[in-house]
Amino acid sequence: MNSLYNLALRQSSSLQTDLSSITPPATPAQLGQLAASLAALGRTVDEYEAMARRELVPAKREKALGRVEKFREEERAFRGEMGRVKEAVSAAARGRSGAPDNGAWGESSG
Repeated sequence: MNSLYNLALRQSSSLQTDLSSITPPATPAQLGQLAASLAALGRTVDEYEAMARRELVPAKREKALGRVEKFREEERAFRGEMGRVKEAVSAAARGRSGAPDNGAWGESSG
């Protein structure tokens, strides 16, 4: 169980570093890397939670489940930050292309 905790800790730290180092606008490659890292963190936390629920010692189980909750909160925060990065990329792309924001592509009034 310690190895999964350490892996999740490293993944979380790495994600935090990656998110803080992105300079707008992010490239599709950077967004893909972030998405893959978030997915990997989610899988690791899922595995850690499953292992924690099977722990026989109640004190260890509670400690591990508390850690799971902390990782879930971090994951939600990372997803929110990634959403803001994606929104900045979309806004930058709309600004460059000159496309209308209302989605009316070639529609004429009249």
